[in-house]
Amino acid sequence: MSLRVEYHPEALAELEADALWYEEREVGLGYGLFDEVTRVAIDAAETPGVWPLFPDVRVELEVRRRVLRRFPYVLAFKLVGDALVVIAVAHARRKPGYWLHRL
Repeated sequence: MSLRVEYHPEALAELEADALWYEEREVGLGYGLFDEVTRVAIDAAETPGVWPLFPDVRVELEVRRRVLRRFPYVLAFKLVGDALVVIAVAHARRKPGYWLHRL
């Protein structure tokens, strides 16, 4: 049984903004980002414990990561009750840990 997927409001906002940016560059590309993030989050919710802990984040926070294949993004997520909460949809070249205040 997989967990339900929830998004931190700031994670959802960054996903929407980045998808719009890609869509403005090429029709369909923004939808591709949105679809991949959704698919990866659902997949992570099915087997959350197999994904590695996020590097350089205190272990006791138990923040895990999942790298996207098509786009240069990483999902930072945490298990909260019966939900997988996406904390950040982080661009791989953005300042590491910018999202830690969301915890």
